[in-house]
Amino acid sequence: MRAAKAFGAFLGGALTLPSLVMLSRLPATSTVLEDHRPVSGRSTTLTGVVRTLAVDTVTTKADRFQDNYRQYLVVGDQSYQLKGVKARSNTKVDVVGTISGDQIHATSVTTIDAELAGVPTTGSTRTLVMLAYWTSPDSLTRARAANQFFSDTSQWFQDASYGALKQSGAVTDWMPIAGPTRDANGDPECYADSEGLMAQAKDAAAAKGFDVASYDNHVVYFPKCSGDSINYAGWAYVGAPGAWLNGNLDRRVSVHEQGHNYGLRHSHSYLCNGGGVGNACTFGEYGDPFDAMGSSSYVGHFNAAQKSLLGWMDAGRVVDLSAGGTTTLSAFAAGAVPPQAAVVSVASSTRKYWIEYRQPIDYDAWLPSSGTDGLLIHVSGDGSGSPDAGSTLVDVRPADDISEYTATLQPGQSWTSFDGVTISAGLAAGTTASVSVSWETSLYPLTTAAAGSGSGTVTSLPAGIDCGPICSARYTPATAVTLRATPAIGSMFAGWSGDCSGYAPTCTVTMTQARSVGAAFTTTSVITYQEGQATFTAGWNSSSCLCFSGGTARWSKAAGASVVFQFNGRNVSFVSARGPERGAFLVYVDGAFRRKISNYAASRQSAVVVWSRDFETSSPHTLRIVVVGTSGHSRVDVDAFTVTTDT
Repeated sequence: MRAAKAFGAFLGGALTLPSLVMLSRLPATSTVLEDHRPVSGRSTTLTGVVRTLAVDTVTTKADRFQDNYRQYLVVGDQSYQLKGVKARSNTKVDVVGTISGDQIHATSVTTIDAELAGVPTTGSTRTLVMLAYWTSPDSLTRARAANQFFSDTSQWFQDASYGALKQSGAVTDWMPIAGPTRDANGDPECYADSEGLMAQAKDAAAAKGFDVASYDNHVVYFPKCSGDSINYAGWAYVGAPGAWLNGNLDRRVSVHEQGHNYGLRHSHSYLCNGGGVGNACTFGEYGDPFDAMGSSSYVGHFNAAQKSLLGWMDAGRVVDLSAGGTTTLSAFAAGAVPPQAAVVSVASSTRKYWIEYRQPIDYDAWLPSSGTDGLLIHVSGDGSGSPDAGSTLVDVRPADDISEYTATLQPGQSWTSFDGVTISAGLAAGTTASVSVSWETSLYPLTTAAAGSGSGTVTSLPAGIDCGPICSARYTPATAVTLRATPAIGSMFAGWSGDCSGYAPTCTVTMTQARSVGAAFTTTSVITYQEGQATFTAGWNSSSCLCFSGGTARWSKAAGASVVFQFNGRNVSFVSARGPERGAFLVYVDGAFRRKISNYAASRQSAVVVWSRDFETSSPHTLRIVVVGTSGHSRVDVDAFTVTTDT
């Protein structure tokens, strides 16, 4: 149950071919669910299980796939896309909301039961494979399905887990079922009606005498379905039982989909300029080409980080080199002498570096030389670029291109991470390779932290800090590091602390010693004040137009006409209009002249910010705008003022 608890019940997909897309959905039946049939447009309360669905879509790059994650509330054999409120996956909940088609717009979610059981990752698991059709069976035979699941795929899992996991089960004969719902065009909705298909298959299997509830996992196979699943080979839950195979069955799809059932997300890549991890990186959802949970058509072993999540790296199979040291790794294979991997944990961080050595033997026999000519390094935790618990393959050999296929650390080479971990590849002899780990003690650490009621990021130049996920890095002595604070939408940067000070968005520290810098962000609100909330001198006229932000505005062509606006805030902006008849104005803040601005433009522009200013703190100020009276085009419009304040 270890992996199931580690991941909850996120959903993921598997692909057998580059042109195929797999999805993940919830099993059809559950004793904890209440089956309601609400009416669209009415407020209702539903009890069900929250699942996160990973929709695997083909991108424009060949062999690249990305996930779009959606949350669903599953109620019996119905599912509703959950909108408005995010909820914890794999939990039984009460949801109050309004039904609209296949969506529920939630106003509240109350947890009833958390951490629903998943599929065991060690010991022996029993799987029921159900062959179902609603027109006619395809060429798959019961014997071939049994051989794939309980001979080839079962042996794959037994070898990959070093004997920790064994599989058994049964395959039904072909069983007729009613089939999926159909859309308005009459096309089958095999994906949309996943729960219905699973329920029908289970009912048919039970009618044939199978004790459906006695199995740990359930797989339904059906002939290739057109309609909404034409490009899908299969879909499955992550950390929960249930998989659907859409006319595809081989080692690739059966291992990948069951990998999701056991609790794994995809095996990713994270390719960064300059190698390793840092700024300017590209994340690949299926980016690890040597791993069955990545884009691998080789169906290679799961990487060491993934195996560790499943509880397969116990009994000395992974050696901890967090304090430095040297070890000899054996290649992934059944019967190999431990250890098969090394791990380096970074203090004050969830980041881990996983080191492994792969050779073209056992179920890695089909791996290309680009994955077996040195050490492979994966990163998990913060800084890995991964939005989930899946690890990422990094390129530690950037000199010959940034690619998953030039990522190995070859014998005699070393790589130092931004946080001071040096990994050196030693002698590789057949199925073993030595690796050494040390820390660069001559580097000074720079630690950053974001604080306050708001949110934002801190990045660095040279690269290393991207906080967010990477809030510390090490630099050579005397390096000048420039930090930049960037507030998120709805927040404002409120100043530096520690080894930086002031309110400018950038700060430079020189690494003559260990440094620590804090960046404060506050939440803000923006208030728009119409022109009627300012004080005008004589000489102003009024106009009405939908082009103005509030429908009305004041304007003047008289030189010296002025308007005064008093406010309390961190930022003020003046909203006006530009055009061929517009002229210049003067800006005074708290009695001091700031600048002269012209609103002249070749074409008319309405409701635009023509001047803005930030202040270090939210405080009272007075803004005065004075018409210059430009010859031939003197008009100045006062549309509105916007003020940003702390909340």
